[in-house]
Amino acid sequence: MTHNIWYLHPYAGGPGFGNSARAYHISLAWIKAGQRATVFCSSWHHLMGRDVEFVGSLIFEDVPYSFVPARAYIGNGASRLLNMFDYCMGLWRKADQYSLDFGQPTMIVVSSPHPYAILIGKLLAKRWRAKLVFEVRDIWPLSLVELAGVSKWHPLAMLTGWVERFAYRNSDACVSLLPGAKSHMVERGLPLNRFHYIPNGAALSAAQLQTVALATPALNKVRLLRDDGRFVVIYPGAMGPPNNMLPLIEAAHLLSAKIGQAVHFVLMGQGGEIPALKERVRHFGLTTVHFFPQSNRQVALALMSMASAGYVSVRRLPIYRHGISFNKLFEYMQQKLPVIFAADVPGNPVELAGCGVITSPDDPVLIANAIYSLSKKSSSDLASMGQAGRSFVERHHDYTVLAAEYLQLFEHKSS
Repeated sequence: MTHNIWYLHPYAGGPGFGNSARAYHISLAWIKAGQRATVFCSSWHHLMGRDVEFVGSLIFEDVPYSFVPARAYIGNGASRLLNMFDYCMGLWRKADQYSLDFGQPTMIVVSSPHPYAILIGKLLAKRWRAKLVFEVRDIWPLSLVELAGVSKWHPLAMLTGWVERFAYRNSDACVSLLPGAKSHMVERGLPLNRFHYIPNGAALSAAQLQTVALATPALNKVRLLRDDGRFVVIYPGAMGPPNNMLPLIEAAHLLSAKIGQAVHFVLMGQGGEIPALKERVRHFGLTTVHFFPQSNRQVALALMSMASAGYVSVRRLPIYRHGISFNKLFEYMQQKLPVIFAADVPGNPVELAGCGVITSPDDPVLIANAIYSLSKKSSSDLASMGQAGRSFVERHHDYTVLAAEYLQLFEHKSS
């Protein structure tokens, strides 16, 4: 059966913009499999990596995007909530036009970087008798409570909790990117047979790397360091409180005192903790830590292809009992990059694949020891780690495989 799939993802990215590539890669795989698919994205969001708003409909390397008008915002205040409201209401107001432009949907997938679009998704699914799939990227309001420290009695947390329960009760299927979320969702009203685990993934062609301008400052820095024989640890991603990057700076200080300039760190991204991290680097007088502003996904992927190891860190929080599904981690593995995994997440992909070292998220001494041990491994051992990660991703996290699982889900008759 051929489907016409509307993928509602307010923070979606695509080739040359944004940091969330799942919507693009899965939609591309659907299209290659003979389906129709359109991504509906906010015209502006904080993960775009650019200041220019997109307007109307565009096609990015074979995938149609429609940019729903939504105001710009800074931070996490009222303007961001209004951006969410704009996106939801824009979908509803322009639904008839969208159906003319892209055809009436037979399947609506609502992704939840924020969950509020599920309310409009339900109305659209009812209107066109389409199947509704709720894709849970982050568990709301649990992320507000356990990551951001918001009281569970805060009005926004209570509203989001009601939306969460609505989504579980009213979706034909619920796709979780987190392997251990089933019990949480079932407790909040999701029928057991509607839970499906389809994780994040990675996809990259050689042509995508060739399009990257090698004059990019971060890439040039990694190239120079590698040519000089340095072991280069990279982190291209957000640097906010959940990412727990300060222990890495402390570890870099310990390593610098122990082995001098042998190991360098290239950090590329944005986030509220960057000023404090830079201040700590200045305090230590470190010359082995290098900061670069956020760039697009293609530059990040090229960075991974040139580095010695990739770093992942999260705070030790109860929410990770449900598992993780980080794009960055799977992209490291796709690029055959050994991983330093500073997190307390049982059954994580690095452990399952055997593609790196696992250490404490909080102890700079243990982090430094893990990085040092990795840097002293032979080239063949590092290559074996990298290949183990690549093989694991190809088996379990290739976007073509994940898209096929969605197509099987689409044929599933939920009760």
